[in-house]
Amino acid sequence: MRIVVSASGRFHSLHLANQMRKHGSLYRLFSAGYNAKDTSYVPGILVSSNKTINFLDRAYIKFGLSRLMSPSAWYVVRDNLFDKWVAKQLSTIGRFDLFVGWAHC
Repeated sequence: MRIVVSASGRFHSLHLANQMRKHGSLYRLFSAGYNAKDTSYVPGILVSSNKTINFLDRAYIKFGLSRLMSPSAWYVVRDNLFDKWVAKQLSTIGRFDLFVGWAHC
């Protein structure tokens, strides 16, 4: 079975993807929070990571942009950007059997 996992943050998606990989089921992990430390859980070859969204999220926090846009409004923008990116990626990866998407992703 070929399973795709989509989660914009880290949450426990890495643990889920790691277990699926161990059982030979993980086809792809889409993430905005994956980094070099995470290769021990899921090898980079199985991951599509959106570094732009990660950068924007960090900038929102670092520069206190909550003064201009409420956190809930920012999450809607960020999650929609991530969703559009994943949808585009899904059209290029080939066939898969199951899609596991986190809330808002």
